[in-house]
Amino acid sequence: MKEPFFEPHFRRLRAYIAICEAGTLYKASEQVHLAPSSLTRMVQELERTLAVELFERTGRRMVPTESGRVLAAGARRILAYLDEAEQELEAGENTQAEPPRLFSHRLTHRQLRALIDVARHHSMSEAARQQKLSQPAVAMAIRDLEQVVETPLFYRTSSGMTLTEQGEVLLRYAKLAFAESNAIADEISARSGELDGRVVIGALPQSGALLIPRAVNMLLTEHPKLRVSVMDGTYDALLQGLLCGEVDIIVGGLRFPVPEEIRYEQLFVDKLVCVVRSSHPLAQRTGRLEMRHAQGFEWVIPRRGTPAREQVDAMLARAQVGVGNQYIESNSLHLIRGLLMESDRVAIISQCQVQLEVEMGMLTILPLVIHEGGTPIGIRTRAVNEWPIGTQKLISCLRQVSGGLNSMQR
Repeated sequence: MKEPFFEPHFRRLRAYIAICEAGTLYKASEQVHLAPSSLTRMVQELERTLAVELFERTGRRMVPTESGRVLAAGARRILAYLDEAEQELEAGENTQAEPPRLFSHRLTHRQLRALIDVARHHSMSEAARQQKLSQPAVAMAIRDLEQVVETPLFYRTSSGMTLTEQGEVLLRYAKLAFAESNAIADEISARSGELDGRVVIGALPQSGALLIPRAVNMLLTEHPKLRVSVMDGTYDALLQGLLCGEVDIIVGGLRFPVPEEIRYEQLFVDKLVCVVRSSHPLAQRTGRLEMRHAQGFEWVIPRRGTPAREQVDAMLARAQVGVGNQYIESNSLHLIRGLLMESDRVAIISQCQVQLEVEMGMLTILPLVIHEGGTPIGIRTRAVNEWPIGTQKLISCLRQVSGGLNSMQR
């Protein structure tokens, strides 16, 4: 299977855009100051890498094919990221009196690849090992990059290499540029009849047990060669991954306000429920069940700082019910399920997280109202004009699955 990733060779992409806009090799050569023969070789290399034809020769003009238009649009986004990095660094240094450095035209993809790997491993030797290069080669790439941007990008310490503030800025845009190169290859592959790229999902607790598994199963039934990675983590960590292109989509409870760089969509509203093991005394109780009947049991409740915990605290205060001093805080379904199956504890958790256990007869939802409104569940993506093709397909599946989950909670 063809590897969907390809290195975003910036000089080659600028030349390619020039050919698309000029329509001929000779006009483009005047703009980029390269011989037509060099431009021909660049196009051939791109076509070999992506395994498609990028131009149709019509008379004397070169007209981009459908795949060629995909590449041109993606290339413009990649180069725009480099320009935005330069603008942000220039603004941060407050250099109005100095002429702009225009370093975005001098960056190379190898320099930014070295930046990403050294930042990830905090080590030039490990970055070199990952790239199958010598350590001096990686060190030279970082040194050349710092000379181009005219600012230090790393602190060299005894415990490793740590990014400076300017390094953090450039790293974010470098990751976005490489993520865009993945998206270009994925979309071209899909238009050729086979979607075999990669989608990285950031999973928040209320999405991992039912919504994401059903949507991913649906997605891979239709596109079996698509690769899916699911990352767990805190909201803040996943959000940072989304902003720099390491995560394609976050699925789970929505939080507000939403950063302006992020687009969100609500899929359904998830309710908090009280659950116990099926043989629990409260599950066997006849007659009207009220919250006070559960007060004598030990509780498992959501962790502090989460929207679910805020709802639980409000409900307990409203019902004038306490959870005592022996309660456990957790958002882990695996832990909560184990605690409930081995004790008479009562847990408050989202219905979506425990629905499979309820359907299997392991757990029972008690007829107690926790919160009238519930938690909005949805998706977050970067605010771009068009999502990568794999992300588009996944979102379609998430919407379909959510329709059924929404009906389940009515």
